[in-house]
Amino acid sequence: ITISKNDAQYFNKIFQQKTKTIHVNFDIKNNRKSKIKNSIFHLGAMNWKPNHEGIGWFLHKVKKLIENENIKIYLAGKDMPSKYFKFTDKNTFIEGRVENSEEYMRNKEILIVPIFSGSGIRIKILESMTLGIPVISTTKGAQGIPYNDKKNIIIANKPDDFKKAILKLINNKNFAKKIAQGGQELIQNHFESQIVLKKWQEIIN
Repeated sequence: ITISKNDAQYFNKIFQQKTKTIHVNFDIKNNRKSKIKNSIFHLGAMNWKPNHEGIGWFLHKVKKLIENENIKIYLAGKDMPSKYFKFTDKNTFIEGRVENSEEYMRNKEILIVPIFSGSGIRIKILESMTLGIPVISTTKGAQGIPYNDKKNIIIANKPDDFKKAILKLINNKNFAKKIAQGGQELIQNHFESQIVLKKWQEIIN
């Protein structure tokens, strides 16, 4: 049993007719916590190579493009490389492991997922969607999620595309709300607990 169709394609070559896909389950949550204005964030274990590489790419390639836009950048995750702390400034806040990941996420406006390698599915994207937080991700980062670009997520693979996506969500609150609502609908249609439970029952029976 895999948690994404992409992984299922690989295992089905080995275990034909025996490989099934069941998504992790989530339920929509109310998130009325006040947001930090113009805030973007990433949260993930930095001992996982794709996160390490992706945040390095963002800090070196994207950060300089938005430095004059008064955007607050929040980056956190256990085993945060010491070399990344040098990027801390008045609008960039970097820390290691956080005690409560959901509370860390609740008061931020936008999740960024600059991932270019790895497999599986990005749980933090789904967690953000349940909280009504719009997501900007690379194609690789959104792998395994049945998304629709610009309806329930924004896909950006180049530095300038990331910049444009960030600014659009920051400056157009109606568009940001649309992406957030689309993300919650995606959760309800594909990852809601009762849907996942039904798939388990079909396999067991």
